[in-house]
Amino acid sequence: MNRCPNCHQSYSDEIIYCLADGTYLVADQSDVPTVIVNPIRPNEFQRNPTLAKDSSRWQFLIMGVLGSIAIVLAYALFFRDDRAVEPRTTKVEPQSTVAPIVASTPNNPPQSSYSNDDSPVQKFTATASGIRVGTADGKRLRIVVDLEPGNEEPTANVIPLNGDVIRILLAAQIRPGARVKYEGKKASGLGAVSFSFSNEGLLLSIVPKTAMFLKETFTLKAGKGAPNDRFVIDLCVVSDCRSLRSQ
Repeated sequence: MNRCPNCHQSYSDEIIYCLADGTYLVADQSDVPTVIVNPIRPNEFQRNPTLAKDSSRWQFLIMGVLGSIAIVLAYALFFRDDRAVEPRTTKVEPQSTVAPIVASTPNNPPQSSYSNDDSPVQKFTATASGIRVGTADGKRLRIVVDLEPGNEEPTANVIPLNGDVIRILLAAQIRPGARVKYEGKKASGLGAVSFSFSNEGLLLSIVPKTAMFLKETFTLKAGKGAPNDRFVIDLCVVSDCRSLRSQ
C-alpha cells in the first residue's frame, strides 16, 4: 500500500501520486513486515552464570599450577649452575718430620731417605759417613755406622717396637750420598736395614727376616786398623748370645 504524506489517504500500489493534492505517495510502513537480522543467541555462560564462575576457578587453578612448576624449575637450574662453578678445595695434610720406614719383604726392601722439612736442623757433634751390614756366622747381624774422625760419641735411643721393625735414633747427622752397604749375601738374608734423617737425628730401621733379638748397641773407638769411631748394633738369632763389644 502507498500513502499520501500530506492527507494520509491510502492508495493501492499501482497509484504513485495522491489524487486529491497530487503529492507523490510513499510506502505505508504499517504494511511492511518486521525482519530480524542476525539474532544474537545467548551462549552457555550467559544462560548459566554458575558455569561461568566454575570455569574461572579452573582457569586460575591451572595458571597457579603452571606458575609453581616454572618457579621450581628455575630454582633447580639456578642451584645446579651455582654448584657447577663452586671452586674445589684440597686439604693438605702436614708432612711428618721423619721419613716413613718401608717394611721389608723379599720384593720390597726398606728405602733410605732424608727429610724435606724446612725447619732448622739441630746441630749435631757427630756425622755418619756410611752404614755397613755384615755377619760372621749367619747367626748374628751386625750394623756398623762409620763416624767421621774427630766426632764426639753420639747418644742413641732404642724406640719401642713398631710391628717387627727395630728402630734406633742416633744423635748424629749423615753425609749426603751415604748409603747402606751389605757385606755378603748372608747379611742381607738375615735382615734389611734402612735409614732416614731429620732434625731429630739419624733414624736406623732394622727389619729382621728371621726371629732375632736386639743384643746391644755401643760405640767402638778408633784404633789400629780403624781410623774412626763406629757405632755398632748387634742382633742375634738367640737371646743369650755372647757380647762382642770388644771386637
